[in-house]
Amino acid sequence: MAKYLQITTAGELNTIDFGDKFADIQDIYEATKCEIVQVIGLNGVSMWLDEEGKYSGRLVNDTATTLFWNAFGATDYIMGDVILTGAEDSKGRITGLSDKKIAEIQNDLIL
Repeated sequence: MAKYLQITTAGELNTIDFGDKFADIQDIYEATKCEIVQVIGLNGVSMWLDEEGKYSGRLVNDTATTLFWNAFGATDYIMGDVILTGAEDSKGRITGLSDKKIAEIQNDLIL
């Protein structure tokens, strides 16, 4: 099952379940509400975000920024909604996150 985790600027953590389908770039655009995305590798997951978020007036995403800071230190901040995915597989598909990985991310943000 392909599950992904959306983190909104309001701090909501939404699991998106595509069932047997892998997310594609259109799904990423929809989840991040943007037209140009950037992807950052964070401790075994990929964070997809609005490449132009700082210039387009997006709100700061404190929750996503916390994940970024945990990985890289307080060197930048994240704007707009983001989606967390697994890495691409050998066929170029954007893999999902296991229930265990989603729970780990959620627990890291609560503590």
